[in-house]
Amino acid sequence: MASKKQTLKRENFVISSLYFKEECYGNPGHTYLYSATGDKATIISTDILETDKNSNELTITPDEFNNKIYNLINNWKRNYKPKFDICDGLMWKLEIELRDGTKYKFAGYHETPENFEEFEDYLNNAIGVVHRHQE
Repeated sequence: MASKKQTLKRENFVISSLYFKEECYGNPGHTYLYSATGDKATIISTDILETDKNSNELTITPDEFNNKIYNLINNWKRNYKPKFDICDGLMWKLEIELRDGTKYKFAGYHETPENFEEFEDYLNNAIGVVHRHQE
């Protein structure tokens, strides 16, 4: 069964909170938490494998963050999964709540949107952290 795209509305796309988590089999992964109030925004990254906690007030405005996230995810489907069962692999989820209470949820198992790495890179750059991946 094909997963439906979320219908995002550009007007009023003002993120109050964002939760993104990814993990791979055998690797606990990373979690990102974003919150915004007024013209201040904070993003926190927890690298569970390294037990680091990094918090950073964004150097961009919440409006710039909202626009970039909207542009990255506006064509994503709700769920991504392979046609066949796989015993291990990448698991991820993204939950966004807008200031007006609207919620969007995206998730995947072993499959990702085409621009998933660009999304991850954007979050890493926003917090100023390059995560150490196992070779």
